[in-house]
Amino acid sequence: MADARRRNEKRRDNSEKVASLVPGATRIDTSSASARDVADADAQQRDAPGGGYTYSQSGEEVTIEVKVPPETKGAHVQCTIKPESIVLRVATLPDGKKDVLQGDLFQRVRPDECSWTLAQAGPDRVLQVTLSKVQQMRWLGVLRSG
Repeated sequence: MADARRRNEKRRDNSEKVASLVPGATRIDTSSASARDVADADAQQRDAPGGGYTYSQSGEEVTIEVKVPPETKGAHVQCTIKPESIVLRVATLPDGKKDVLQGDLFQRVRPDECSWTLAQAGPDRVLQVTLSKVQQMRWLGVLRSG
């Protein structure tokens, strides 16, 4: 667990650098994006059946970010990652938005190298899930469908 925390801290520190260092890496900040920018960035941002999330990727990892209420604690998060699927549920989100992600992943991941963390991003609380890719390739979405 301590190793996962260290990796997450390093990923957070480096997340802003990824887009400039890795060809093809994408980082979307929807807080300042116009409607047209969001439509153009459809491959990076999805409104899941339960709620919204953004994701970015490098050759080795996919990072999913979800804005959550400030009172959200680790006990409120259910994150189950299997080699080919994910279930992400946040109990503090409004009814109808608690199930953030559920389904088959775009490609296989290494579950024992995946992690999640809660962090402050200015005034917002953010849940960040990091998926370790088995194959270094560009994902067209987090899930295969939907």
